[in-house]
Amino acid sequence: MAAQTLKEGLHAAKAEFVARLVAVLVDRTDLSQKQIGRDFGVSESFVKKAARRFAVPRRKRGPKPKRYTALEPKGRPR
Repeated sequence: MAAQTLKEGLHAAKAEFVARLVAVLVDRTDLSQKQIGRDFGVSESFVKKAARRFAVPRRKRGPKPKRYTALEPKGRPR
């Protein structure tokens, strides 16, 4: 009976920890998942799994796509 209470307590503590982790993921988009994991003392894969589980959107990276119009030729101007 005491083991069941301990198990429930561990689940509640983990759920609270993951909720705080997800809140930071949503609020601090300037930090990478690796940095957040380092701050919380967990691995980057744990942070990625929590983000995937709670459908946290990823921040966009890389260059913005350039849009070409039909009248504008692709490539260098002559």
